[in-house]
Amino acid sequence: MCPRTVELGIEVHPDPARALCDGPQSLHPETFDRLMGELAQVALAVGRGLAPTGLFLEQAATLVAGK
Repeated sequence: MCPRTVELGIEVHPDPARALCDGPQSLHPETFDRLMGELAQVALAVGRGLAPTGLFLEQAATLVAGK
């Protein structure tokens, strides 16, 4: 992670094989959670922080579920 990185775009889908687009590059939610935990440790080590993602993930899950 570069100290100047401000934003990462990461595709997350509960079933990448059924994603309408970008399935092959999508992460499962569990993998994304693990990645965010690792990125939080790196950000802390370089004196940075991460924005909260929980609300976005709930909204994304609702869209995927079609609710």
